[in-house]
Amino acid sequence: MEDLPEDMILKIFTHLPPEPLFKCKLVCKKWENILLSHKKVGILFLFRSCWERNLQLFYGDYEEIFSKISSGEADFSFKSLTKINHPVINRRETQLSVDQMVGSCNGLVCLRVPHHDINDPVYICNPMTREYINLPRLEYKFGFVVSGFGYDPSTNDYKVIRIHYRGRSRWYRPVTKGFVEIYTLGRDSAGWRSLGEVTYTLNKRGVLANGSLYWLDYDKKKIVAFDLADEIFQLLPDVPQCFGGSSELVEYQIKVLGGNLCLVHFDRGRQLDIWSYKNKQKKTDDKEEGSHSCSWSLEFHIPSSALGVNDVYEPFALTKNNEILMWWNGTGICCYDTKTKIMNEMLDEKFNKLRNFQGIPHMNSFLSIKPLGGKNLKTENHQNKKKRKPKFVDDESDN
Repeated sequence: MEDLPEDMILKIFTHLPPEPLFKCKLVCKKWENILLSHKKVGILFLFRSCWERNLQLFYGDYEEIFSKISSGEADFSFKSLTKINHPVINRRETQLSVDQMVGSCNGLVCLRVPHHDINDPVYICNPMTREYINLPRLEYKFGFVVSGFGYDPSTNDYKVIRIHYRGRSRWYRPVTKGFVEIYTLGRDSAGWRSLGEVTYTLNKRGVLANGSLYWLDYDKKKIVAFDLADEIFQLLPDVPQCFGGSSELVEYQIKVLGGNLCLVHFDRGRQLDIWSYKNKQKKTDDKEEGSHSCSWSLEFHIPSSALGVNDVYEPFALTKNNEILMWWNGTGICCYDTKTKIMNEMLDEKFNKLRNFQGIPHMNSFLSIKPLGGKNLKTENHQNKKKRKPKFVDDESDN
């Protein structure tokens, strides 16, 4: 096996269960480097069809999607997706939208799990190694939870943020206090740490960029940043020409596209603008290279001629050619070509039968959760799948 090409060795590794896979790292430096260097970028899909009760997790490779676009094929098929075995995640019929995947960092994925009357970020897994850990549940059974998952490169820590609004119910947004807690994987053995209270009115999951998590405060029309190193909140500068008017057809989204924090300004049926928060170099009086600071700039503009009148779009990634991949009406994928100004639909007929749908960019890796999991580390066992009691279901009797 020593003489085999690296790509063939890696292909063999991908078919091994977790325990033998980890032992392969100890065989020789070459095998360890092959495993650690394997980082493939793609998309994690979480959806439920109309005839299923539980949410299913799938992985799609970016190269598969790129090839569909470049070849001019119209359909993106389920056949190109890889199903991921994981503990059961139940879905309530009363929930309006899927936002169960909190985030993905270096191959680790954090998911919110419904229990009682809330969605709680208590499940972290690596789809490649099939390891997963459970975090302590929130003691309260009611309210609204906003969460985020991120990585702090300065300390090599993975952190989960949980903001619990006790006086809120689902998507209703009254002005109320949020109780902030943080959990550092591998360090907070005693449980969640309290960081006090905030009055920001946050809704969706936080997105990770440059060592911070970001949310949109709809009431204050501000972008809120949480620094994972300092563990403090702060406001970003206002986005020019945004947050104007009060039309119900206007929607704002916080995204990370092309590695940059972006604000999506979507005026249904009229336009879709993407503003990017980038480093800008400023010249100085001396002959040094200058200083850097971040500012907003209009990155992309999609005119009404490319948008459907009643359609809903949510950008989630950029291709190598700066084409914009978007979720379309919650159950499909479309691609906007920034050069030709044409919107292409990429649909498989089965997509139309989905009831819940979500997807986030994800990088496959063999990063082990073992050093982070402690006593809570578990591995999905395919052979004993029928004997295993389903976990993470909406069980009102579970305390």
